[in-house]
Amino acid sequence: MGDGESGAFRSLIDGWFFVLEEDVLAGGEVNEADAETLAKAADTLMEARLAEVSRANPTFAAVLRAYRVALRSGDLAGAEGLIAWLGGQPNVAANVKRLAGVKGDIDHAGALTFLQGLLTVIRDSGHGGLLVVIDEVETLQRVRTDTRERSLNALRQLIDETDGGRFPGLYLLITGTPAFFDGPQGVQRLAPLAQRLTTDFGGVGFDLLHPVLQHHIVNSLGWRDLRPLQRDAVAPIMAGEHVLALAPTAGGKTEAAMFPVLSQILTEPRRGLSTLYLCPLRALLNNLHPRLETYGAFCGLSVGLRHGDTSSAARRALIDAPPEVLLTTPESLESMLISTKTDHRRLFANLRTVIVDECTPSAATIGSWHLLGVLERLGDLAVARSSIGLSATVGDPARCFELVGRLVHAPAG
Repeated sequence: MGDGESGAFRSLIDGWFFVLEEDVLAGGEVNEADAETLAKAADTLMEARLAEVSRANPTFAAVLRAYRVALRSGDLAGAEGLIAWLGGQPNVAANVKRLAGVKGDIDHAGALTFLQGLLTVIRDSGHGGLLVVIDEVETLQRVRTDTRERSLNALRQLIDETDGGRFPGLYLLITGTPAFFDGPQGVQRLAPLAQRLTTDFGGVGFDLLHPVLQHHIVNSLGWRDLRPLQRDAVAPIMAGEHVLALAPTAGGKTEAAMFPVLSQILTEPRRGLSTLYLCPLRALLNNLHPRLETYGAFCGLSVGLRHGDTSSAARRALIDAPPEVLLTTPESLESMLISTKTDHRRLFANLRTVIVDECTPSAATIGSWHLLGVLERLGDLAVARSSIGLSATVGDPARCFELVGRLVHAPAG
């Protein structure tokens, strides 16, 4: 973070020295016009304020003292170099380090002591504290085992010492994916760290999705967030509840259903067909198929399409190697169910979810009876099924939701 040409860190240090001088003058024993005496008194006060830090590591105070001397003597390059070294910058010239009598770079232990000193400066300058954001810690899952374990232990140490009062005014914000906090290659790998952290992703829809899908939503689709309907739909769908999603055309209903369904398939994989996506309109299915095929490819899952225009060879291929998700019409589903050439029990044995698009008021009356009759044929072929209804407009949502609950033979959950 910067603050003009001097940088935020240097501005903070310079501001603190001004505070020290103001505190000295407030004592009434030093004349403001006596610059030399004022500087020495401010240095003495600095040493007193940093006494606890200096007992563990005197380097922080020594560098600040040398920085003050360099400024007073007009050695701006030396002063900038000392601040850069104190801020952890590499490749600071040896002659600059000699001004403070230091060698090498700041090590792990020195960094924590310097953090104590920095917090003293921040508090003395009238600030409430320091927020440290440790972002994207899930990347630790991709490093070497020994590096990951050292890093996890460093997090544990930082949390313990912060909780123990070593760093008053320090606030930690550690961000990462649910897989890092709850998975075997993250926090759970170090039991003492897992015991110190409590995570709850139950209220945030995006965080419930599988990490692979999270990655592609953000990086492949370029989305910054889910829409409210999509966020709200994740938890109940992944819990296997019946859901009716209502939104205007292009309101994100398809993703509201498919993202949690794909996550569910990834989290609890089953062989073969897992989801039926039913729609009475071939044109809509043709339009949806490339998009849903892309979403499936993100997850390494296949999305098939079958309706009256599908060739015999393509139909046979869908039976021989069923996709995880099949887009079809009620008529085509009925054709599969009555076909003597299809092993119905094998094809539908692991069916988990039925999605009905265009679940409109008309579908809740006459058209629904055909759909209910077709789904009733599935009978005991599926282990368990939940249903999702999608609609742009529904005159009687309660009645339509009742229909959605009846679209499956077995109860959800």
